[in-house]
Amino acid sequence: MGSFLDDIEITANNGIIGSNQLAAPCLSSEVQVPVGGVGTWLQDPHNPSETRANLASNGTDNITSISGFKVSGVYRYVWKTAYCKSPLTITVSGGGLEKPIVSLASPIHVGGILQLTTAAVPNAIYTWTGPNGFSSDQLSPIVSTNANSKLSGIYTLIVSVNGCESPPSSINIVINSNPENRRESVLDTLGSNVNASTRPIKKIAVSASTSVALKPKSELLRPIDGYYKKEIVQGSKVAARAVMREADVMYSKRIWREIDLREKINQVFAAPQARLIDILLDAVNSGELTAYDPISRKGDLGGDEFSAILSPQQVMTRLADSVLVPILDKSGNIIGTNVKPGEFNPDSVLKFRIKEDWIFDKQRSVFEPRVIGIAPMIRIKAAGQSLDDQPAFWIYFPQARPILATKAVANRKNDASHLSYDDLFMKRIFSSYIVKESNVEDIRIKDYMQGVDRLYESERIKKELMDYEHDLWSY
Repeated sequence: MGSFLDDIEITANNGIIGSNQLAAPCLSSEVQVPVGGVGTWLQDPHNPSETRANLASNGTDNITSISGFKVSGVYRYVWKTAYCKSPLTITVSGGGLEKPIVSLASPIHVGGILQLTTAAVPNAIYTWTGPNGFSSDQLSPIVSTNANSKLSGIYTLIVSVNGCESPPSSINIVINSNPENRRESVLDTLGSNVNASTRPIKKIAVSASTSVALKPKSELLRPIDGYYKKEIVQGSKVAARAVMREADVMYSKRIWREIDLREKINQVFAAPQARLIDILLDAVNSGELTAYDPISRKGDLGGDEFSAILSPQQVMTRLADSVLVPILDKSGNIIGTNVKPGEFNPDSVLKFRIKEDWIFDKQRSVFEPRVIGIAPMIRIKAAGQSLDDQPAFWIYFPQARPILATKAVANRKNDASHLSYDDLFMKRIFSSYIVKESNVEDIRIKDYMQGVDRLYESERIKKELMDYEHDLWSY
């Protein structure tokens, strides 16, 4: 007969709970370390820098926070109790973000536009603060469209990515009360990485020692790139379209079509000097255009009814090349997946989707298309394979027309062409194929046709629309 003590196991955990090999992504990280027992922390005197840790006696299963890393490297510690010593290693990488460069993108005089800007950082969160409670999370926030002397002061920017913050960068702005006397405006930059300019009136260069130098008058004006100033397209206005009444609409058909930029006629959309995707992104980031979420939701099953707004940061995240990354537990088992964004390449946008209505207006006896929305298409990769192209975001086309009307289209035949992107869509100077028409089942062509039959079905729908217009008249 054995002793009853044979069935009793006594355990005590006086060490580090979990892994003793930890990592910190940046200098501002705070590492949480769960430990057992009562003891104290000892820092290795050869650590790259001294850090902050709870060196006092701890209670049972306490969690210690270690922070204050000044430089990257390997930090070593020992958790010491009355019974044992447990080593801990923390690897601090990266060193954090660089100090951002802050610029002044607008004239600094009373009545002018006061706009701040900085270089874009992928997947970054921007935190601007300034006088009179000013704050913004935009890449290039507009402080005011009618600047006054009360907006003078220090504006500060902190950029953070995945919880890692950059050093703050500040600019001191003094707004001159006399718009004509801009030479008296002073820009004192704080920190070696701050840059300011008041284009096009003045060019102010900030050196590493934060000195401000005014250029001679002969250097202020940028020469014209050519022998005449191109301003016809830049000053163009949107041609008004006829107002429609529901009572005048005898026939309407909703069509979704895609423009493939790899077709020769559509290559103008991807011209490096005038990309359509660059125009849309610039307008979204500046607040001139609103981007809408293409994800299906209640009341918006197709995701194309402009029901949810996306921020500029969300837009850039969706546009970046994305891959599905597996999420592993401590045992190495896959417990889920996560979409990881990468760098955005504007050349990766090879298609645009258009949503439009073909309408017959009996009041004017006109059968015409009206574009409602436009969406750049992106391709998401999963398990090493590329999925079908999906909309990154939707733009409401009537809102985009005033912007597109001022953007010239690259012309392979004539550089003096005055054709704008608005003209391109209004005159239908592009090639496309239909991917869906409105139907009772709400299905797409690819849901019931495969391969080259999809193109045949697209052409059948096109001919059906043209036949409707042809059959309206008697000859």
